[in-house]
Amino acid sequence: MTDLVVRKIRWEFDETVPFMWQPANPNFAIFCNVFTFIAVPFERYIIKALRQAQDRFDASPDIAAEAEAFLRQEGQHASAHRKHMTALVTQYPELERAYEEATSAFDKLIEEHPVEFHAAYIANLEATFTPLFKVFLGNRDALFGGSDQRVASLMMWHFVEEIEHRSSGLILYRHLTPDAWYRVKRIPDTFKHVGDLCRYRTVDLVDDQFGVPKDRVERSAEFVAHVGQELRFVQAGDLQLVALPLDLPEQACVLDGQCRLRCECLQQLHDLMRKLSGSPSRNGETAEDATLSQQRHSQQRMKARPLTHLLEQRATVIGFHA
Repeated sequence: MTDLVVRKIRWEFDETVPFMWQPANPNFAIFCNVFTFIAVPFERYIIKALRQAQDRFDASPDIAAEAEAFLRQEGQHASAHRKHMTALVTQYPELERAYEEATSAFDKLIEEHPVEFHAAYIANLEATFTPLFKVFLGNRDALFGGSDQRVASLMMWHFVEEIEHRSSGLILYRHLTPDAWYRVKRIPDTFKHVGDLCRYRTVDLVDDQFGVPKDRVERSAEFVAHVGQELRFVQAGDLQLVALPLDLPEQACVLDGQCRLRCECLQQLHDLMRKLSGSPSRNGETAEDATLSQQRHSQQRMKARPLTHLLEQRATVIGFHA
């Protein structure tokens, strides 16, 4: 059975939420705004695409439980970001086009590709979130300090939960198809699609609407190109995995750093939820309980993801290791 926890938080956003919610770091503020407008249709895409395989997930109780918890978490993310998005659209109605264009782009994917493609797309993109969000959470004082705490809390909660279910996409993909290379071959498609969304749809609209310097806006989407350049899993016309082997000290350093960061983030999430709800966690669970549960579940998941676990370690070391 899965250890994922579906946390329901009553987020409240209204027209007092500023577009530039982090004036000390405009680039990061714009990135997170773009993240909101892509997150809502992306989470919808995840749910809509993977529900196509519900009968295949149901063949295994453990997989069915993993899929249900994963999709429910993503549903909570979509609901929360929709409230943030609606608050911004209320102030700037033209932003509605950003959501519509992103939604159309994901709907087109569903129309044109089989469920195995969607599972590969989701697993590939979800695998990049842990190293990326590790950077954000590890530098949260610099990135979130002095910002509007409503938006900051939303982002940190989402980042932590993405780290929590970082393997769910891969688990579901491996249940649908044993072909690991099919997923690897889809990596260029995945990041080209996401990159186009960031650069040519949502980002351009934000630039037009608010007059933000174009070079500043484009930097908010550079992480996509950076991941593609640094990982270099697929060479042009040549499927070669580059420098995958890591020595044991590097692996131990990566795993230890991720474990310590996750423990710290879970503690902060626990404190935040307790403040927002004014009551203890569900079933009296503490952050330490959640952390221990995550560690036990991670050990079980390691057996199901030998190749991707190595790729994720590689991504952390070469791209984002502090």
